[in-house]
Amino acid sequence: MATSSDQQVRPIFTDKEHYFKALTHFTSKSDNLEVIQSWVDSEDFGPAILDKMELLLKSPEDELRMLGVGSGSGDMELIFLKKLLTRLMNIEACVLEPCRDLISKYQDLVDANEKDLEGIEYEWRQQSLEEYGQTCRYFEEGPKFHFISVVHSIYYVNELESALKLLHGMLEPGGALLITIVTEDTGLGLIWKTFPDLVQPTAEEGAASGCPTSRPNHRRNSTQVKEALNKLKIEYTSYNYTVRTDIGSCLEDQSTPESHLVLDFLAHTVNFHESAPEKLQEDFLKCLKEKCVELKDGISYFLNKMDVFVIYG
Repeated sequence: MATSSDQQVRPIFTDKEHYFKALTHFTSKSDNLEVIQSWVDSEDFGPAILDKMELLLKSPEDELRMLGVGSGSGDMELIFLKKLLTRLMNIEACVLEPCRDLISKYQDLVDANEKDLEGIEYEWRQQSLEEYGQTCRYFEEGPKFHFISVVHSIYYVNELESALKLLHGMLEPGGALLITIVTEDTGLGLIWKTFPDLVQPTAEEGAASGCPTSRPNHRRNSTQVKEALNKLKIEYTSYNYTVRTDIGSCLEDQSTPESHLVLDFLAHTVNFHESAPEKLQEDFLKCLKEKCVELKDGISYFLNKMDVFVIYG
């Protein structure tokens, strides 16, 4: 198993501007939005989510309450909201996102799609799930939600079992909780397993960064979610899909700014090509080439297999 005990690299979360730059570049090379859209348009999403939401409300005019956890810049969440609007007329969407920059991007996206989002009222909260739960004390009082979306963000909760219990408790009876997370045997899950010591930010670094992805225990995968749900005796249905990201630039030439951003995002470091020991860089690139990449039509794609969990209240 690879190690990085002698590394002098810095967690990417200590440089928020660089994190956003690397994330934006990496996602621009990914088919994540297209794959999510395809799944939402498939025969799975209708029975799992849309039909359930219609049953919960007395009529299409009634208001559906949705909670987005770690909503990011809103690209993926808007896919769900637009699909819900094909059946429903009024949605109250509460957005939890600890990063102010991402909330701003989400708000800009809403403004740009204003005509397609008529009927949605937003509540914006710059908070983590834990902070929101403490503020609202949902187990004793306060509104619950018909639909909760936790897309690519369950990694960053402090305690997995506590977070799942909290989320399940926030559901209206019959409501639906949707969680997406990477599997342990592909993509990021495989990197985290192969390089377990590669840049785990301290609690102080996480607090100082102000980013949602700053928790030192962010390396979670779908197997851990399954184990936690089983332990809590919470039933679920699971689906899966694969996200592909073109990382050919960083495999072919590690000297370009684009390749640096890809490596920094995958390794979750700042300036990995300059600060990581040469042996660690060699091992990391070897892992990418031999275990994480699919060659298709001459393009090297980084594969992230994702599991989708649907849980009902």
